[in-house]
Amino acid sequence: MPPSNTAAWITAEKANPLELKPAPYVQPAANQIVIKNLAVALNLVDWSRQDLGASLFGWTKYPAIFGSDVSGTVEKVGSSVTRLKLGDRVVAHADETTNNDPSQGAFQNYVVVDSHMASRIPDSLSYESASVIPLYPSASISFVTTEASNRQDASRLEWCIGTLKDKTMAGGFAVGNGSPTPVIEIISKLNGTKFVASANPNIGSPPPDDIGFKFVFGTSLRENEVGPAIYENFLTKALADGTFLAKPDADVVGHGLSDIQKGLDILKKGVSAKKIVISLA
Repeated sequence: MPPSNTAAWITAEKANPLELKPAPYVQPAANQIVIKNLAVALNLVDWSRQDLGASLFGWTKYPAIFGSDVSGTVEKVGSSVTRLKLGDRVVAHADETTNNDPSQGAFQNYVVVDSHMASRIPDSLSYESASVIPLYPSASISFVTTEASNRQDASRLEWCIGTLKDKTMAGGFAVGNGSPTPVIEIISKLNGTKFVASANPNIGSPPPDDIGFKFVFGTSLRENEVGPAIYENFLTKALADGTFLAKPDADVVGHGLSDIQKGLDILKKGVSAKKIVISLA
């Protein structure tokens, strides 16, 4: 008998709060694994989807199970999976967002993920700390705006430019609402690659001709070579030898699926230099 599964469901568009209800325990396909979730991290996109509904992701079907960032232990492996085994401690990027498959949403006890989107983590790294990794932008400028920090002004831009003026930039990454414009301005005045990627499709004014710009989605790497490059070839070793750190710090604000809504409400108010995490251990 498979274990019983429970999820924090969003039962209809813009439904609040999330509701704890049974969920199917889904067997993995050949290239997938099932993870017993022991921590989930929350992202801007999670509360935005709840608040904005179809105006953000019009393809979402309800009821749904949201969430992308998970850490836990491998519960089951598909027939083609050889890199991971039962009991492995892992961090993974779940992908309900694009495929409307509730079994692949993070906010439940057992989640199905593609094996090339999961990495083993060292024993020294807690599940809560590991869970911050998947959707957090790294090695880039992240100008994340919140209600409290949404008043961009010259002094904030000047501080960013001054802090980074001696660095060679790989580009910029804009995340929050209204963030593409200031990130483009910052990158235009720094050394390095003149390119900005944005997780927000609302760019505002077109960028200057000398600044490259592309809208990217957090789950794009599942379908291209980036996912395996990160999760299969890089992350496990980098975490073990300390060349990659699980940052920002995890701020554990609750325990159990019932506290996910509490975490979303905290995140919506705005946080800085940390990531909201719910422990499921």
